[in-house]
Amino acid sequence: MIPDDAVDRLLEGCQTIAKQCEAQNIQGWEIVASQGYGRSLDIEAGRISLASGGGEGGFGVRVLQDGRYGYAHLVDPSGAEHAVSEACSIANASP
Repeated sequence: MIPDDAVDRLLEGCQTIAKQCEAQNIQGWEIVASQGYGRSLDIEAGRISLASGGGEGGFGVRVLQDGRYGYAHLVDPSGAEHAVSEACSIANASP
């Protein structure tokens, strides 16, 4: 089951990354956010041996600088500055 605030957290993360793109004067950018939740059961000899659940997800940021693209992935929006810088470095190194 997806937590009630999941969409709000994804939106806030996207806004944090967008602000970092603006702060670094990126010409164009695209941000993708994903979040998934699941549960699993391990059954051995007809008995439940392990029950677990959790979520995973993150953000991708693609930047456009001088006609060249770069991409970086991050799990936590607090790493936005580094991720945007990394994507920009990749764009600068692209042919």
